[in-house]
Amino acid sequence: GHRPAGEAVASVSPEAAALSILEASREPVWAVSPEKKLILFNRAFASVLRKRYGVSPSIGDGMDVLIPPDQFPHDHAYWSELLDRAFAGRRGEHDFSWVLDDVLLHFRISCYPLDGGMTGLSFFARDITGLREAEERSYELSAFSERIFEASPIGILSFDEKGSCIFANTASSR
Repeated sequence: GHRPAGEAVASVSPEAAALSILEASREPVWAVSPEKKLILFNRAFASVLRKRYGVSPSIGDGMDVLIPPDQFPHDHAYWSELLDRAFAGRRGEHDFSWVLDDVLLHFRISCYPLDGGMTGLSFFARDITGLREAEERSYELSAFSERIFEASPIGILSFDEKGSCIFANTASSR
């Protein structure tokens, strides 16, 4: 509710509030120093690393500890290159797929600079598996519809809002 004017409000540090939000996230969140050492992570990130690589991350861990190159050379190379590109200024979103618990999952990973990128980079991963599955179903449905229209003995034409023909099956040219 509302507090009467002049009533003291308990002070919460911005760091404590940020850490609380970080831990509440179900999505992996982590930050890496310019030396490519882990400087911050949440439980969701730790869970993914345990399931995927069999490691329990700690602050200060580097790439070779987090993603053992002898066991996961492809993943290690991918993440090393992504970090190199990000620290070189090519940030943004990257899609990555992992098999966790025998299920293929797709993530969209966003990269943000900490203090202009001088002190490190933060990463946020969103599970986009449902989006990928919906895109695939939409593509399959579109291809199926196109096959049905093309197989029709009746001519079918489709026009856009400007009156331009955007689809014509073979029967429409007879």
